[in-house]
Amino acid sequence: MKLTDDTVTDYYLKPAEMLFCTEPSRVRTVLGSCVSVVMFHAASRFGAICHAMQAECGVINCREKECPERFKYVDCSVRMMLRLFEQRGAKRRQVVVKLFGGADMFGSGSGSAVGRRNIIAAVSAAEACGLLISACNVGGTRGRKLLFYSHTGEVFMKYQHRAAEGIRPQKKAVPGRGVLNRILRFSTVQQEPCPCF
Repeated sequence: MKLTDDTVTDYYLKPAEMLFCTEPSRVRTVLGSCVSVVMFHAASRFGAICHAMQAECGVINCREKECPERFKYVDCSVRMMLRLFEQRGAKRRQVVVKLFGGADMFGSGSGSAVGRRNIIAAVSAAEACGLLISACNVGGTRGRKLLFYSHTGEVFMKYQHRAAEGIRPQKKAVPGRGVLNRILRFSTVQQEPCPCF
């Protein structure tokens, strides 16, 4: 879905979708066990974000041909996003990568939970492509809302409340509440290995 205002174009990213932005865009998505890999190239001001649902694609040789459900899978999404940057002249070392999501939404606590597998797949795919994840907010048991500004590389994140915790939405706006509570800026994050685990 696309809504336009004077300065940026708004998008809502659904599961199994990817968006590569060459124009100023504001992208919203909501994550549970899914992960979003966000990429930004400062020189061109291009940005990309995916909403991947599962860890790995089962298509044999999917690197050599178009995967029919490529944005459903973390590994295919990361490779495709990087390919789009490289087609536009970006070098891998210039692409900044961040990772979000991968919650254990059902509280299983097992190492085989979908969210954990998605996190591992994202880190592995980034490493295989020679990319460093400069920032991440992953795992836990709560979903996340993301707001990504493709032309600045800024990502805003807010945790979702769980109904099981007995938290109810507020009926009246209260100053300071409901504001996206976590700001991560590509411009201020150092390129260091991601301490995801």
